[in-house]
Amino acid sequence: MPALKKSGHYYYCNYQLSTTNNLSGRCKMSNEKINKTMTFGELLSKYPQAAPVLAGYGMHCIGCHIAVSETIEQGARAHGMDDATIEKMMRDLNLKAV
Repeated sequence: MPALKKSGHYYYCNYQLSTTNNLSGRCKMSNEKINKTMTFGELLSKYPQAAPVLAGYGMHCIGCHIAVSETIEQGARAHGMDDATIEKMMRDLNLKAV
């Protein structure tokens, strides 16, 4: 699901956005600062304190060359995480790393 960042919040959309800025009725806003569409590179550069949270889930992404361009969700799935575990990790990241 693509995310469009606007004013510190992310708008999650289930289809392609038009080039206009009119988002009403099309997207659901989330107050989460960290979301699963961020790359590990983005995450760790903005929130270095996220590293121990990731490590707690078996994701030692700091030294991985793929982590720069891989999204959090892609990495989690590559490590065999299911939807529930990914959602729990995202909550933990937002509680502990933001």
